[in-house]
This record gives sequence, structure tokens and C-alpha cells, in this order.
Amino acid sequence: MGSLNPLDHIPYLPTTWKDIVEGARKTANSVNSLINGNPVPERWDDYIGSISAGKAVGANAPDWTTFRDGMSAYAFDDNKSEEVWVSIHISHTWKPGTNVYPHVHWSPGNNADTGTVRWCIEYSIAKGYGAGAFPATTTIALEQAADGTLYNHYITEASDAQAFDGVEVDSILMMRIYRDGTHANDTFSGDAFGLFVDVHFQEDRMIGTPYRNPDFYEPVGA
Repeated sequence: MGSLNPLDHIPYLPTTWKDIVEGARKTANSVNSLINGNPVPERWDDYIGSISAGKAVGANAPDWTTFRDGMSAYAFDDNKSEEVWVSIHISHTWKPGTNVYPHVHWSPGNNADTGTVRWCIEYSIAKGYGAGAFPATTTIALEQAADGTLYNHYITEASDAQAFDGVEVDSILMMRIYRDGTHANDTFSGDAFGLFVDVHFQEDRMIGTPYRNPDFYEPVGA
């Protein structure tokens, strides 16, 4: 079975706060595996972006209309490219070195059509504290077919290849979300209700960051 002393399973001697965080995580995995055969699972959470609270202006703004009963939401038309802007802040609980996965929450409302809705996210990410400028935007397309269930709640998520990289604690992610209703792949007839555009991220719950400002893991001047 091997030693139950956690100190015997420290993978390496930590020299920086980043090493301490990673060493603590690896040690917890080693000890937990030794005791019950199960590693500590990755933890995931959401950065939440409400489409209803986003900015929708101009000729390509979706209609704010009744979704169901007394509930209203933005309805994105077919055969158009209606858009909303949402921004997200990367928190101190983000696990360094990991990608983040955007996804769109949407519903067909009172519509049994089984066509595909094509959501596009145009985005730009910049690190904070003067460490990065906002680069030229990149656009990804997320597609999902409805199954005919009225008012169903769909979540259409980015693939590994589409996941966002280059983030850091206190980065800002700016997004333009639009239904690409004029694209040949968008075959859903009628409105699609955009509800949220969230970002799944791996969470570092061992410590978070010990410092509020960059480099977040070491004291200034260390």
C-alpha cells in the first residue's frame, strides 16, 4: 500500500507560490489516491453573462418580447444577424494555464421546429494592469439543432478547439453574440431566444491567488 505520510508524497519542493499551489494540489491527489484510489476531481464553475442584461442597440438589436407567460427575453430572428454585447471578468479563482469554454443558453420558445440555430461569438481578450492590449477579434460559431420540445433549454458549448486561451486573472473578455440567421447552416424557422452566454472555467480552490495584483502569486519585488 505504501506510506500514508503525506510528506512522503510531495512531488517536489515548492519555491514559489505557484509551486506551492501546484504542489498542494498534487499532494492532495497523491494522498487521496493512496487512501481510496480516487484523485481529487477538477472543479468547474461559470463566469455568467446575461444576454437580457447585455447591450442591444441599433438596427441589428433583437426584439425584447414575451418568452412565456410574464417572462420576456431577447428574440433573435431567423434570416438576420441580430446582436448583443456582453463582457466578462476573469476572477482570481481561475486555474492558471487552463482554457475557458464559452456556451450559449437558449430556447426555441413556443416553437416545435427542429432546425439548427447558429450562434456566433466575436471576442477579444486582454490581460489587466497594462499587461496586454485588446487584439483584433476572433469569431467562433456554435451550432445546435432543436428537438421539437417547446420551451426547451439548450446549452450550446464551444469545442476544445474553440476554447479561449490567453486569459489571466483580471483579464476582460469582450463578446458580441449574434445569431447568424443568414448562414446556410441556420435552418431553424422563427425566433430563437438568447438567455445567457456563460464561460465554463476550471477553478483553483486550493488557494486562489495570495496577492490582489500581478503577478498574483508572488509579492511585488520578490
